[in-house]
Amino acid sequence: MNIAAGATPYPELALYIDGQFLKGDGRATDPIVNPSTEAVLGQLPRATAADVDAALAAAQRGFELWRTTPLLERSQKLRRVGELIRSRREAIAPLITLELGKPLAESLLETTTAAEMFEWAAEETRRLYGRTIPARTPGMRLTAERVPVGPVAGFAGWNAPLITPSRKIAGALGAGNSIVMKPAETTPAVALALMECVL
Repeated sequence: MNIAAGATPYPELALYIDGQFLKGDGRATDPIVNPSTEAVLGQLPRATAADVDAALAAAQRGFELWRTTPLLERSQKLRRVGELIRSRREAIAPLITLELGKPLAESLLETTTAAEMFEWAAEETRRLYGRTIPARTPGMRLTAERVPVGPVAGFAGWNAPLITPSRKIAGALGAGNSIVMKPAETTPAVALALMECVL
């Protein structure tokens, strides 16, 4: 696989909020730099306070729907994300290399690990059992049930730009929560590629 300059197209960057990819739209931007060549790959739009509010509101609405999704259906959707990451590894891995400077062989391994995060969460989602607790009083029955807590926030570093968001997103969704994910500013195209697998 050749990732020389121009061989791997770099996508136009955007924010993904409430089902829409929001591109520049007059927002301030920051350059994304290839650490190996110091070439500017693209411009990352900055989220505004209003964007954050919109993301939180969308996450709350999504949570109200997702929390009632049956466990088997959640599991199937998570497994599908893992399959998509695997099938798109030849497109995602070069983005990791461009944005992070990681050797391509390691970037390909990262795609496999990220897919496994979703596959693991898919299996665990099928086993979100409660438990029965021995009662101190005769005739009483005590049970513990696992329930979603609501929208959660996830923050990811730059050093594993596909693995870390995958771990956070897969776990949150498997448990029935929605998530607002804030990836590292230096690796946004990887985050967008992951988001396209989750959609």
